[in-house]
Amino acid sequence: MQAFSYLQRNITDKNYIKLSFVGAFFVLYLMLSTLNPYLPPLFGVLIVAAYMVGKKEFMWFALLYLTVFEMDRGYYLFSSWLFMFFYIYYLIPFVGNFLDCRRCIASLAAFFAYPLYYIFINTIDAFFLKETLTVSLAPLLVYMFFETLLAFSLE
Repeated sequence: MQAFSYLQRNITDKNYIKLSFVGAFFVLYLMLSTLNPYLPPLFGVLIVAAYMVGKKEFMWFALLYLTVFEMDRGYYLFSSWLFMFFYIYYLIPFVGNFLDCRRCIASLAAFFAYPLYYIFINTIDAFFLKETLTVSLAPLLVYMFFETLLAFSLE
């Protein structure tokens, strides 16, 4: 009986179930990284995941996650949004022109996310003639290494 053929279920709706589990993991991990400052906040992995997934719904989730990230750490409001759009739409495709390996692009993007974000924040500070942000290099290098390994395992 195909009288109501538009009521058939679409098999691609299961992708949203997978994305909801990924989103729940990121939210729980953000809570844990807030309580323990030595856990990396998965900033680079989230940006790489938003680039690789490419869905509008995941992008909105990433923007919400980054808003909580910058409120928790005291960065400028919406600075991570500007950085993410510049990074996803300009820098990662620029690197993609020279590399064919998606895993290599993902790992490089996750590796350089933190240093480039702190350079971006220091540029904003210099523009407003404020004191620049000081960053401890030991946790930053651990974050970069850990997130590079996670981004390499994506896909």
